[in-house]
Amino acid sequence: MVVAIVVGTMAPAIGLAQEEQHKENGHQEDDLIRLTDRRRLAAGIETAACERRTLPILVHTTGVVDVNADRVAHLGSRLPGIVLDVSNKGFLGTLVEENDPLVVVHSLDFGKAQVEYRRTIKVLDLRQKTFDREKDLFERKISSGREYAEAEADLAQAKIDIESAGNQLEILGLTSEEIEAVAAGKAPLGRMTLRAPIRGTLIEKHLVKGEHVDTESSLFTIADLERIWIFADIYERELALIGKGQKAEIHLAAYPETTFGGRIAHVAETIDVETRTLKVRIEVENKEGKLKPGMFAEVDIAVGERPEAVVVPDSALQAIRQASIVFVEEDRNVFERRPVRTGVRFGGVVEILEGLQAGEKVVTSGGFLLKSEIEKEGFEAGHGH
Repeated sequence: MVVAIVVGTMAPAIGLAQEEQHKENGHQEDDLIRLTDRRRLAAGIETAACERRTLPILVHTTGVVDVNADRVAHLGSRLPGIVLDVSNKGFLGTLVEENDPLVVVHSLDFGKAQVEYRRTIKVLDLRQKTFDREKDLFERKISSGREYAEAEADLAQAKIDIESAGNQLEILGLTSEEIEAVAAGKAPLGRMTLRAPIRGTLIEKHLVKGEHVDTESSLFTIADLERIWIFADIYERELALIGKGQKAEIHLAAYPETTFGGRIAHVAETIDVETRTLKVRIEVENKEGKLKPGMFAEVDIAVGERPEAVVVPDSALQAIRQASIVFVEEDRNVFERRPVRTGVRFGGVVEILEGLQAGEKVVTSGGFLLKSEIEKEGFEAGHGH
């Protein structure tokens, strides 16, 4: 009797504990998943209503990522010399700002330009003193006008010479502060600092310390990779549909969950006679630097509009065993797994051809938890648990 009493009281207790555990973790009944408020909050589940929206007609093609040729610069030396030092920013892949110092070159010609500028400063000082003296003598009628005129002409020439010498330093890339340092004798002779001509990333480097460089040498290639180009191929039969300014979406194998948006900036004037395709250039923002020159891209270009269709956000779509599904909120914390057939994807939404109606609420965030519950139940059923 004692044993019977113990067994009789323990069985309901165990069943109650299992029931509570199912409620807490999320219990699946056929295609339904039930969650508690706490479980839903922890999963970060958010929903949105399906809506009807006009979708674009798309031309699908492929392309290749390239640098923005309008934002590429080659840094070279304006005078021959020897590379003395490379700055800590002079490494491939480094993001540099405009005017950042990158390399120091020792140049005999640059040293001569510095010496010439300092010489013209001293000559100007001498000519100014001579002019002041002759002017004073002339005004006091002690000297003739000829000496005064000569001093005035010499002073004018000295001013021309110093301006010319200063312009030469500016042409060589010196800033006003660096020119002032030369004038004050504080700049090391022959040491020429080469600076980044634009803001961008160092994508090529062609120098080492001690190397001789000349005016034909390209030391660095700098590219602004924050706005990239993609060259896509358009077949001749689709040419009439394509125009400047059309929106495009780009998909890369490296980032399957990310869509990059851009617009057609240029349509080529000629067709490749071998492939019968024409190049279009698409400009794409690349602030995060994910797009790398040389990458292969899948490209969708919006060329018109289709009739309205039921759409859901891209994030609502899940894949289970190669089938597309969404989770529909049937009631408070009750979600139904719903298989769907999809159509066009563009602008962050996907067309639903079958499986949903406008107004139904689908899970747009936190669907991973619901998917894991489905897969867990399937696993357990397959193993006889």
